[in-house]
Amino acid sequence: MTCTATRLDGQRCTASILQAGSTRCFAHDENLQRQRAEARRKGGRSRAKLVQLRRLMPIALVPVFDQLAAVLAELHSGECDPKVAQAMASVARAMVAVLERGELEERMRALEERSA
Repeated sequence: MTCTATRLDGQRCTASILQAGSTRCFAHDENLQRQRAEARRKGGRSRAKLVQLRRLMPIALVPVFDQLAAVLAELHSGECDPKVAQAMASVARAMVAVLERGELEERMRALEERSA
């Protein structure tokens, strides 16, 4: 069953009704206003966390992260073979390990230079 509300463009809403006994979808049901507001807040927090994560991530890992995110979406939609996704995840883990080791070596070298 579809929503009976009218969109801002004058067309009838084609979204599905989620709650039994309602005639409107999540976006148009007046009784779900509080849940919509909470969903928007959660969405904003999730987006803010993603921005923070990108800022903390080593520059070399940003393209790896983006590629893995794309593969995850493809995997979820059935466009990507799970074996390919598994292989990519393994390579990404190895890349992260190499970068972490390099960072650790760099920090150790800096500490040794300070103490000398």
